[in-house]
Formats: sequence, C-alpha cells, structure tokens
Amino acid sequence: MNQRRILTGSLLPFARNWRRAVDYALRPFGLSESLGAPLIYLGRSGGGLSQNELAERSGIGGPALVRVVDRLVAMNLITRHIDEEDKRLRRLHLTAKGEALVFQLEEALDRLRDVIMADVTDEDVTVFLSVVDKVGAALDRLDLASAFLSNDEGAGA
Repeated sequence: MNQRRILTGSLLPFARNWRRAVDYALRPFGLSESLGAPLIYLGRSGGGLSQNELAERSGIGGPALVRVVDRLVAMNLITRHIDEEDKRLRRLHLTAKGEALVFQLEEALDRLRDVIMADVTDEDVTVFLSVVDKVGAALDRLDLASAFLSNDEGAGA
C-alpha cells in the first residue's frame, strides 16, 4: 500500500488514541482532556489569550469552548479580563491555582510521553517533526477549492 496513504490514514486514529491517553493521565486531577488541554495551552502561551486564540490552539470550537471556559472560571483555574486596547475582547489568564495545576499536568504528561515513547529515539522525533512541519506548511499554502476543482478524477481521495 502507498506509504503516504498509510501515513495520512493513521493520523486520526493516532490523535484519538493520544487524546484517550491524555484523558486517562489527567483523570487523577479531576480533569478530562477537554478541560485540561485549554489550561495547558493557556499556560504554555504565558496567558492573555482571547477565547478565539485559545480555540485555534486547542482545537475546541465556539460553544464548546465557551462551556469549558465557564467551567474553568467556576473552578477558579482561569480568569477573564477585558482587553485594554479592544474592550470587546476578554483575555484569559491562569489563576495561581491554575498555574500550580498546569505545572502538575505538564509533569503528568511528561511521564506519559516517557512511557509511550520509550522506544522512540530523539532522531525519530526529529524526523517526525520535520514531516509534520512540511505537511503542515503545505496545508497552510493549499487552496483546497482550487486543488479539488482542478482534479479531473473528482474527489481526489
């Protein structure tokens, strides 16, 4: 079978399995992956993201993210602040409790990575990241509508 087809066909199952593993790793903290991921992305960003920016980074869209943010605010893990330059925006920041929790979550995820990638070398990771960067850059440049309209065979799958 075509190696590229195998690679792209494995992406969704890989992502599903990773999310399931993260969900399990975050369970001792009383969090699911859907609650933990936005916290982690907010922590890695240094804070001050708008909900739209957090949605883009975390892959959680619109109404679902609003519910997640509401829960995280209610748990005293994040706060919303009005943006000084654009009063329409609310900036999200970790609370001290949220920062402490994110530190613990990152440690738990590091342990998870160590277990899952015990047989993966740094060189393997470097090659994989190179492929991800190249494919990601091509996807960013791709005009999907034009690519499919110019395909004489139809769906192009």
